[in-house]
Amino acid sequence: MVHLVDVRGAAFGRDSRRTHKAVDKQPVPHESMNRRRCLHAEDRLMSAMEGLNDCAGVVRELAE
Repeated sequence: MVHLVDVRGAAFGRDSRRTHKAVDKQPVPHESMNRRRCLHAEDRLMSAMEGLNDCAGVVRELAE
């Protein structure tokens, strides 16, 4: 989910967060930082899952 800031509204002292559609909307800065954190966490999770799959394969081989 991306929060948007209406640049025009901020220029006129109105609430900068608008729900209506506008041409000149830009992403809120913290969204990109959260996105990077999310992608980093996803990479770590995928790496951990690959490690678990490797362990499961070794356990299967030992069980045979």
